Amino acid sequence: MENKEVESNDDVLAEETANDHTCNLEGKIAELEDRILRMAAELQNVQKRADKEVADAYKFSVSSFAKDVLIMRDSLQLAIVSSIENEDNKSIIEGIKLTMSEIDKSLEKHGIRRIESMNQKFDPNLHQAMIEIQSECEPGIVIQVMQEGFTINERLLRPALVGVSKK
Repeated sequence: MENKEVESNDDVLAEETANDHTCNLEGKIAELEDRILRMAAELQNVQKRADKEVADAYKFSVSSFAKDVLIMRDSLQLAIVSSIENEDNKSIIEGIKLTMSEIDKSLEKHGIRRIESMNQKFDPNLHQAMIEIQSECEPGIVIQVMQEGFTINERLLRPALVGVSKK
């Protein structure tokens, strides 16, 4: 009878050890499954970020070139303003206006748009105030544009340099 009790105790101990081992393995499996799910989610997030960075790089890759073109456009604008009073320059002014129109079309085609600033509320996200001007209009309204601002695909490329009204 004692033999059966010893065997029974040994069987119980072996079964408890097996259960403990099984519980440990199940815990490790659950932990590994959780880690795999987290790593898969992280990998998916990294892929989404990489895709967005590639898309942004493509959308905004022309930014430095566009800034250079805008400098040329500004020069043409100045030529129009400085020549407008001289009647002899009428054909030259028309040629410059046509050239600027073509530049604007090309810029627009690539997602570069002029910021409408005149008589608009000053927006520090789009405008850079250069001076404040005494005016009868409501304070904080753009009443002078010294240099036009532009966006590229809804992101600021160059702020508009403006004069803002004050009372």
